[in-house]
Amino acid sequence: MTSSTQATVDVYVMISSYNDPKGARTTTESLSNQLYEKHEIFHVNNNSTNKTGDVIQGYAESITAYHPARDSLAELRSKAQRIGRGRAQMRHYHSEIGDYTHPLHPTRFLPPSPWRLRDRYSGTSVSASEMIGFYALEYGLKLTQSANALREAVAIRWGE
Repeated sequence: MTSSTQATVDVYVMISSYNDPKGARTTTESLSNQLYEKHEIFHVNNNSTNKTGDVIQGYAESITAYHPARDSLAELRSKAQRIGRGRAQMRHYHSEIGDYTHPLHPTRFLPPSPWRLRDRYSGTSVSASEMIGFYALEYGLKLTQSANALREAVAIRWGE
């Protein structure tokens, strides 16, 4: 078939990335270079903890970058539980990849830095009481992550 007789095809691609900036870049560049007349790329950042989100945002002019929002306490708690389990699994199965602290390391249970939170919301109209609420929420989510990392580590250890 020659290019003049080819049917017009609308192509929609959804990419999901988690902690893979190199793969996100390679995949997005490859898909962006396709010759379809009408194509759209949706790149979803699944809560990466490294530079993957920055890589995806770098393509924001040519693709639709999406980061799912958590808008309820139950969704935030569920996310924190998954992160905690994932950290324990990464520590156990892929300890050579990153610097994973032990589930009982004291830093996992210390409250977050109030200065980091202040810097995050500086220049916004967040009141002091809202800031305290965000601080309590962040600390609660950190403890949820730590508890689930410990729970998963015990399950891995005793499940073998």
